[in-house]
Amino acid sequence: RSGARSGYAAGEPLGWARGLQQRGAGHYKVVVESTLIKAVRRGVAAIRATGRPVGLLVWRGAHSWVLHGFETTADPAGPDAWSVTRIYVSDPWYPRLSRIWGRSRGPNAGITPKQLTEDYLPWKRPTGRYPGMDGKFVLVIPVD
Repeated sequence: RSGARSGYAAGEPLGWARGLQQRGAGHYKVVVESTLIKAVRRGVAAIRATGRPVGLLVWRGAHSWVLHGFETTADPAGPDAWSVTRIYVSDPWYPRLSRIWGRSRGPNAGITPKQLTEDYLPWKRPTGRYPGMDGKFVLVIPVD
């Protein structure tokens, strides 16, 4: 099968998740969240639970970053309430320049959730509709 809407194209989120599994990186799945904060918390919790990185579909789904570290106010696996103060991302496209989005972030860039709002925007692809993803924040997360 091919095409963006089938979810099986190599560059699509489901293809990314399946490719990671086929390459021996463990099991990954595509998840969506309604807000950026929920998405960041879900990604951080997945890293804390598995020790493996998370994929973020940035630039409205046109590009991907790897979320691989975080700072929080408390342990996400613990009983206390926590919030994310900083995340660490790497852009595999670095140091290229996008005509639309500008310069990509450097390796291991430490940014706040507020700074993330510049790039991590709700999914909206010009190639068609994506039921369940349109208007939401898409991640590729590791699962046990």
